[in-house]
Amino acid sequence: MMFATTPYIKVYLMFIFISISPSIFGQLEIVWEAAQSVAESQYGNIKPRIVLNGAGEPVVVFGKNNGELYLARKNGAQFTTPQQLAASAGAYVTNWTSADIGSKGDTIYIVYKAYPLETGPIYLVRSFDGGATLSGSILIDHQQMGVAWLPSLDVDNNGQPHVVYMGHEQNWTDPQYYIKHSIDQGTSFTGALSLTNSIPVEACDCCPSELVIDNEKQVLLYRNNNQNERDIFGVYSNNSGSSFASFSNLENLSWMVMSCPSTAPDGVIINDSLFSVSASKVTGSYRIYLSKALVSNQITPDYIDSLIAPSQVTANQNHPRIKASDSHMAVCWHENIGSNFDVYVSVASIANSSALYTSKHIANESQTGNQSFSDLTLNGNEIHVVYQDGPTGTVMYRKGLIGPTIQVFENTPPVLTCIPNPVKDVCLITAPKQIKGIRILNDAGQCIRSYDYDATQFSEKLQLSLLAQGKYTIEVEFNNGSAKTAIIKL
Repeated sequence: MMFATTPYIKVYLMFIFISISPSIFGQLEIVWEAAQSVAESQYGNIKPRIVLNGAGEPVVVFGKNNGELYLARKNGAQFTTPQQLAASAGAYVTNWTSADIGSKGDTIYIVYKAYPLETGPIYLVRSFDGGATLSGSILIDHQQMGVAWLPSLDVDNNGQPHVVYMGHEQNWTDPQYYIKHSIDQGTSFTGALSLTNSIPVEACDCCPSELVIDNEKQVLLYRNNNQNERDIFGVYSNNSGSSFASFSNLENLSWMVMSCPSTAPDGVIINDSLFSVSASKVTGSYRIYLSKALVSNQITPDYIDSLIAPSQVTANQNHPRIKASDSHMAVCWHENIGSNFDVYVSVASIANSSALYTSKHIANESQTGNQSFSDLTLNGNEIHVVYQDGPTGTVMYRKGLIGPTIQVFENTPPVLTCIPNPVKDVCLITAPKQIKGIRILNDAGQCIRSYDYDATQFSEKLQLSLLAQGKYTIEVEFNNGSAKTAIIKL
C-alpha cells in the first residue's frame, strides 16, 4: 500500500485487518424512504446544506446561480415554501462554496459571503424557532481593507455561533483563516483571530475550510499550500477557541498540484477523537480519505486510509461530508462512472467506526443524470441526505434508517443487500466479502446474466433497466463461498 512509510498508518492497517474480519463484524444496512424534492426548480439547487431543528425536522439552505439564497424546512410530509435569504446577486453561490448552516435545537444560524467579491462582507442570518421565521442579514465585521470570503460556522453546546473565514490583504494576497466568536447568539462577534499565520507557507487560497466544535474542543480543518503540496491541516483549541496552540498535518499524502482543488474537508469530534474526511488526487484520481486524530492537550494524527473506491480506476470521488449522532456516524460524497455522478454514503456505529472503510450505499433514488454535491446529518439511527439533482434542477432530500449490525460468522451464509429493492433501473449490491462474480437468475433458476470481478470490491452497481418486470435472484460468488438474495424488478 502506498502509505506504508507513514508510521501511524502501519498501526492502523493492523487494526483494520482485525476489525473487518468476517468472523467478527458485518455491514450496517440503510432502509431508505422515497426521495422528495425540497423545492421547485425556480429556487435553484446549488450547494445544499442540511441540519435538523429541535423537532427533528430537516432544514435546508441552498442557492441559485444568480446569487439568490433560500431556506426551506420540512413540516410534516412536505417542505415549506422557501424563504429568501439573499436576493439576486446578493450571495456568492457556487457548487464548491456557498452558505453554511449550523443548529442547536431550534436555534439555527446561516452564514454567507455577499457580493461584490472583493469588498462584500460576510452576513449571518438566524432563527430561534426552528427555521419558521428568519432574521434579517446581520453584518459580521470583516477585512475592511481586503477580501473576506469562504465562511464556515459551527454552533457550540450553548447554542453560540462561531465563524471562520478566509481573509486576504488587498489584491488577494496573504491568505489566512480567521475565527470570530459570539456569546450573544450572533448579535455581536469578537475581533478576528488568525489561525494559520504560524503554519509554514500559506492557506490554499481557494479551498474552503470547516470548523468543528464539541464542548471546549474546536478544530479548524483547512487545506495548506506548501509550495503546491496541498494537504489537510487541523488547527486545534482545547479552551473553547480562546487560543489555538496545536496544529498537525492530518493527511501526509504530499499531494502536489499546481491548480486549486476547490474541495473542502469536513470533520466530527467524538470524545477525544477527531474524524475528518477529504478528497485528494494524489493517486491520479480523486479519492475520499478518512483520517482519525487524537484531540486532548494537542492534536495528534492516528491513522488515515481511503474509503471504498469506484469500480473504475479512472473514476473520481469528491466533496465528502461527515456527521455523527450519539450512536452512528456516516460519510457522504459523490462519484462518477464515466460521465454519470451518484451520491454514496458509508455508515458505521460509533463503537465500530472503522467499518466506514468497508461500507458503501447508494443514496439517490434515481440514477438518471447527475446527482452530486451532497450533505447529510444524523439523529440516532436516522440519516438525512440532500443533494443536487441535475435532471430536475432541484434539491432532493432522502431519509433512511440505519439497521442493526449483521453478525457474520464463518459457518453462516453471508448476507447481501440490494438498494433499492424493488429496483427500476440501477441497483447497488453490497456484500460482507469481496465480490468475485455476480449471476442474475430468472424465476426458473436459469442464469440470464453473468459478471466477473477482480475480488477487490465489496459492492457493485448493476444496470437492470432492460430486464422484464418480475422476480429475480442475485447470486454473488466470493473466493470462498457464495450468497443469494431475491429482488423485484419493476
